[in-house]
Amino acid sequence: MLADDTYILWYSRNNLTPAEVVDIHALIDTVPGDASILTQNHLFPHVSGRINAYAIPVTTFADEQLPAIETYLSGLIDRSDYVLLDTSDGNPLTPLTIRLIEADLRFAKTASAGDFTLYRRPL
Repeated sequence: MLADDTYILWYSRNNLTPAEVVDIHALIDTVPGDASILTQNHLFPHVSGRINAYAIPVTTFADEQLPAIETYLSGLIDRSDYVLLDTSDGNPLTPLTIRLIEADLRFAKTASAGDFTLYRRPL
């Protein structure tokens, strides 16, 4: 922890169970190896071997920052062929990301397992 009570690394969710890891890998296995993917901090290690893998930042934000945050997230979404989300994640940007993805007509839910949902943009 830093002097101002912020963290350099923060996991917004406890460790995944072995069954959840199996579910995540089953979803990831449906994503082509050359496809870009956006996911959350705690899921990022499972896709980090991809050259075009992106992570949703873990941050809180004030209402006046919302337009900038939405613009940044929209940019990440625009670069991604797939988006893998954990709805039980405590990151305040998760509900916003879900809202942006579900409003983006280019994406559709393709699979889910437990709290995990995979969205795909047709390639």
